[in-house]
Amino acid sequence: MKRFPWLFLLLTALLLTVTACALPGLSSGRATTPLPPHQRQGRLPAGTPQSPPQRPPRPQPRGTQQAKPSQGQATAAPASQGEVMVGAIDAHILLNRDPGFGSCGIDPWKSSLCTNGANWWGLRLEAASINLVLIIPDGENRWVLTNNPDVLTAYGYNPDDFKPNGYYQDAAITDYAGDDECHAKIWGNQFAALPMATYENGQFVITFSFDTQPQEYMTGACGRADFTWELSNLLYGWGAAISGDPLDYTTTLTEADADGLGVYRHTFKVDTNPSPENRDHVEVMVEVACFKPVPDQGPGAYNQTPCPWQR
Repeated sequence: MKRFPWLFLLLTALLLTVTACALPGLSSGRATTPLPPHQRQGRLPAGTPQSPPQRPPRPQPRGTQQAKPSQGQATAAPASQGEVMVGAIDAHILLNRDPGFGSCGIDPWKSSLCTNGANWWGLRLEAASINLVLIIPDGENRWVLTNNPDVLTAYGYNPDDFKPNGYYQDAAITDYAGDDECHAKIWGNQFAALPMATYENGQFVITFSFDTQPQEYMTGACGRADFTWELSNLLYGWGAAISGDPLDYTTTLTEADADGLGVYRHTFKVDTNPSPENRDHVEVMVEVACFKPVPDQGPGAYNQTPCPWQR
């Protein structure tokens, strides 16, 4: 089958550009103020459904009941290997930090905000990143998965229908290891991931870059001294869990992670942030899914279906 190297080169160049723009300031331990998501526009060809794809139920946070797929899922036919499909690359991130005494830590957790290096706040952070993507054949037994707006437009899709959705489900201070006069609150922003993946030889290589980085805002006071901090704890934990490096957001999934036809799921776990002990306990579930239009359910309706390489 003929390969299309131009597509891979285009996506690689776009990924490098987005990554270079998204990551400055991470190594400082104090993240830059997030920019609002880019306003994207795109036009659909005449006759293309305008409504966004309807997502099947997504995995729920721990402790809640996971919804079951709709019955229409079983009737969706597999796609041909040469067909462009709609899919998803999602992530669910959970970070629990032990409070306690220690040192100021190492980069990227080390920060100018750390003065005496003794006291660490306990944290609980939980977030989800939901991202529709196109699944594009790129040669013999190779596919590219992306939600890059330029690629979406080139294939006749409206980027507004594929806007990434990243949000904090929980952000809380759990304890403080120091003076009882200290108190604080924390919350997270809305963020936007631009995941890109390739599937070849039974393996996904997935890289998350960001239009808008996940970031926490923490305000409080110790006695009469007020403080306002901007932090990237969830972002660093995300990287450390899936790659082993808090500044690297690339990981792999394999056929061993298949959870039936049309979905792959893997949970990465790590204890990280040595200060001096690893006080951050992180779990990141990464999921890839394939969808198929269901015409009898109306325009824009999709159900989970076998991926094209699973035929």
